[in-house]
Amino acid sequence: MRASRLIAIIMLLQAHEQLTAGEIAGRLGVSDRTVRRDLDVLGELGVPLYSERGHGGGWRLVHGWRSDLSGLTADEAHGLFLVAGSAGRPGLGLEPAVDSALRKLLAALPAATRPDAEA
Repeated sequence: MRASRLIAIIMLLQAHEQLTAGEIAGRLGVSDRTVRRDLDVLGELGVPLYSERGHGGGWRLVHGWRSDLSGLTADEAHGLFLVAGSAGRPGLGLEPAVDSALRKLLAALPAATRPDAEA
């Protein structure tokens, strides 16, 4: 469970550039403290991330650093995102799994197409 959460944090930061610990916690359904511990672990593992304090601050990956943990090409990710995002999935009990997959797909998309996919 923790490994998938660490990957999810990397994917979220890649997709959104900067998020607070609270925003990450809300998206992953865990506490702020859990996210802070996970961010510490990522730093210890060599993931180049840093925090900016104050109003408008949050956690970021070092500019230009990316990890392609999804293994998908941008075109594959874009196609899957369109299909999964438009599928009527409520009530199937798959919402957490689909949300996790969409997060990974979003991170794999080129920065220029992410805003359209998020919408």
